[in-house]
Amino acid sequence: MPKELPYFRWYPADAESDSRYAALSLPELGLFHRCLNFSWLNEGLPADPLEIGRSLRVSVRDMKALWPRVSECFELRDGRTYNRRQEEERAHARTKSERNTSAVRTRYERTSNVPTNEVQHARARAASVSGSVFEFTKKQTFLAPESIFPDWWEMWSKVRGTHHSREALQAWMSVVPMALEGAALECTASYLASLDNPAKGFNPDTFLFAQAKENFESRWPAFAPRNGHDVKRETRAQRLAREMDEAATA
Repeated sequence: MPKELPYFRWYPADAESDSRYAALSLPELGLFHRCLNFSWLNEGLPADPLEIGRSLRVSVRDMKALWPRVSECFELRDGRTYNRRQEEERAHARTKSERNTSAVRTRYERTSNVPTNEVQHARARAASVSGSVFEFTKKQTFLAPESIFPDWWEMWSKVRGTHHSREALQAWMSVVPMALEGAALECTASYLASLDNPAKGFNPDTFLFAQAKENFESRWPAFAPRNGHDVKRETRAQRLAREMDEAATA
């Protein structure tokens, strides 16, 4: 019992409403609670009061003075001294522990019987990727062979960086159906092309979750016009080239 459950329930209202407990003096209460602790850890107290004193390192004089009143809260049974209420709590704790153990065993057995493909599907949800898209394979992440997620991630990471790669994969597998992967790619390309500051914007997972609500139909205009240039359909690469030309001729 101590290793399985090193504590027991205690209800102050029940204790204070018990006439025997309420009548105990402070020294008697100290001995009573020491006895409860020892009894819980050792399946009861010795039958001999002097042996109880030795176990608790209480002097013979103090035991003789305190035990007569304290003993009214205990009962002698089968060669040991017990507190009736504490034994009720012990039975409750054991029943609860056995019930919880049985529930855990049942869940384990159910998990063990899950078909392999379902286990792989669950693992895919928690698959971890890091750094560049080239650091993982479709086989390792349980992606469908025809999935274009690696292409999507390469495009995303070149603009927004490689942070949140695991979350991106989990989001992709959660909210991007195979039929909408192309739309997701186009939607993302439009969004990335619209970013004037690549350091600011959606994280990949939050972007996918947000756009999935619209079936990836959203499209963004390219960079806003600047210095008289019509860049309505200007891509990021075109913008960088233009700015380099402008800097060279300045």
